Amino acid sequence: MPSVFLLFFFYFVHIEDVSPPTFNVPCPASPLQVYAELGLFSAKVIWNEPAATDNSGVPPTVTSSHQPPERFNQGSHVIIYTAEDQSANKATCSFTIKVIGNTMFIYFVFRTAVSWDDL
Repeated sequence: MPSVFLLFFFYFVHIEDVSPPTFNVPCPASPLQVYAELGLFSAKVIWNEPAATDNSGVPPTVTSSHQPPERFNQGSHVIIYTAEDQSANKATCSFTIKVIGNTMFIYFVFRTAVSWDDL
């Protein structure tokens, strides 16, 4: 009687994603300077949001500290975008928005003629 040998091989391959997502639309140049609106101490700012991709082909989750359009008071404000893939790899993109005060000086000249008779 012939002998039958069955031989099975099992290979387990573990693939780990260690590459973070990449921002294919770069962050705006920093600082992004805008002037406060006339009569206000703030400005409404609009910027192009950066987009991210991942080497897995699955779009990463992108979160941000601010969304355009947004009103900012005078001063510097840091905007941070974070992209996270399914393997919890993260990439960040940040830039600064600087709102510069808009000063307007108005000079009034009053000319008054007063005579001693009016006093």
